[in-house]
This record gives sequence, C-alpha cells and structure tokens, in this order.
Amino acid sequence: MNAQLDMLIGYMIIGVGTIVITIFLFNFLTRGFFLKYLSAKASRGKKVLIRIYNGGETYFQTGKISSNVLEVKYRDGSEGSIEVAKKSYRCLGIMCVDLDEEGNVFVPNSNQLCAFDPVKYNHLLDRAINAPSVVDEKITRQMILGAIIVIGIAIGFGLFVVYSKSDVIIAAIKTLQSTGVVQ
Repeated sequence: MNAQLDMLIGYMIIGVGTIVITIFLFNFLTRGFFLKYLSAKASRGKKVLIRIYNGGETYFQTGKISSNVLEVKYRDGSEGSIEVAKKSYRCLGIMCVDLDEEGNVFVPNSNQLCAFDPVKYNHLLDRAINAPSVVDEKITRQMILGAIIVIGIAIGFGLFVVYSKSDVIIAAIKTLQSTGVVQ
C-alpha cells in the first residue's frame, strides 16, 4: 500500500510541476501578460488590466479604480493615480485601460504611442549602428561542428539500441519466415 501511495504522490508532484512550469513558460512567452490577465480576471471587476506604453516598449500591469481614480504601480516602483473619465474599454472579458508612462496620461488611441522622447532613446540607435557583426566564422564553424557531434551521438545511440535488440529483431524475422509472410 505504501508503494502505491508513494507512486501516486510522485505522479501528483510531476503533474503539478508540469502545470506550473507550463504556466510560467506561457507567461514568459507573453512577456508577463498572462499572469496579469489572470489576476484581473480573477478579481471579478475589482482590478483593471492596464497596457502601459513606455517609449519603445509596452508592458501590462493591474490597477484598481477607487472613487473614479485609477491607481497604478509602474514597473520601476513609482505609483501614479489618474482620474478616470470613461477611458476604459472591455477586452477579453475584463476592463482595460491604455496609459502612457512618460506623461502619466491616457492614450487616446491604442494604436499609437505618445510622449516618445527621441533624445532619451537615441542611444538605442547608436548601439544598433555601432553593433559588431553578428556573423563570425569561428562561431559558425563551432555551431556546425556541434551539430555534427550531436548527430553522430544520435546515430551512435540508434545503432547501440538496434545492436542491443538484434536478437529480438532476428527472432521476429524468423517467426515471420516460419509463417510464410516473409521469404
């Protein structure tokens, strides 16, 4: 009985671990949107999903609306409060708001960025122009050699499995020959 219970607990741990890893991987692939969405959805209307535009990037946070004022905590830790004047909309079954972090104002159209400071983000252009070449012959050779080694190990493992099971394969062929299926 203890062995079966231990096996059941082991399967439960593996199942829960797989679910947790899948959720956090999905959250990572959606750049933090998934858990913020679930938080807003689980609050049953107490929280609002906020899409925050910060220069060249967009990220999501949750905030609360209390007495017609939206309270939000930005990624850098600063807090802001903005008076809500029918700027929210429903998306995916929850209330959503688009904000601009630079001016701490609502974005009138969610398809455009506002308060983008080109001087502040000029270093990104400089870094892109002065970036070293991505293609390097040494790295390319190392990648090809690594791929050849991995393929060689896979072929070697396959040959080992076939060789170790050769008596079973020979017995199966003899059985097929004795039945007349293969001659």
